[in-house]
Amino acid sequence: MAIFTKNERGEPAINPAGVIKAAGLGIAGIVGLSILSGGFYTVPQTDRCYVTRFRQVVDANSGPIGPGLHFKIPVLEDVDCLSVSRFTDNLGTVPVTTKDTFTVEMTVGITAEIPERSVYRLLYQTGRQGHADIAQNVNPNIVNTLRNIMGRYDLISIAGEEQANVRTSFQTAVTEMLERDFGIMVKEVQLSINKLPNEYNTRMVQAQSAQAAIVLARRQQEQARI
Repeated sequence: MAIFTKNERGEPAINPAGVIKAAGLGIAGIVGLSILSGGFYTVPQTDRCYVTRFRQVVDANSGPIGPGLHFKIPVLEDVDCLSVSRFTDNLGTVPVTTKDTFTVEMTVGITAEIPERSVYRLLYQTGRQGHADIAQNVNPNIVNTLRNIMGRYDLISIAGEEQANVRTSFQTAVTEMLERDFGIMVKEVQLSINKLPNEYNTRMVQAQSAQAAIVLARRQQEQARI
């Protein structure tokens, strides 16, 4: 329908119906282009993604979508992405209880990577759909593993001569747990003592005194033999 027409006298005039139709077509075109452009998305090098339609994963068997420009059906489909680059999860200060019931504050961090094969598991089989609550599900398991390990050692061992063994035990346990339960590959564990209980100094003095008494008794026995 033409926008311009002629009136009864043959003079040029605007056709209201034509204007309305043209405006409608223009608006429809703009909306269509906007919807179509919303179908394109870019996956960065560090991420892997899945497309979902009505909250169901589309073509899950093909594995995660890699880097590059991709297209999804506008409005009907969404994209969930997860970083697979190396990351460090700093859990901060965690209070733990030793074998002899003392409380020690430990600073904990985990450096890890997420393999492509674990992306689906973390996005759709760990907590709610998507990546928003992954840390909320993983971190309590790290804390529980730490507390279980610390509960096997007494205060003097954790702060003293067995400190390296304690760290190794925790690293082994948390590496096995994260790979088994979440498919996360641990690369490095950060573990340090943030605060010792006041009783530690007392225990150290007692231990040193006991050791000194043992050494003195041995010397006295050797002298007695001479």
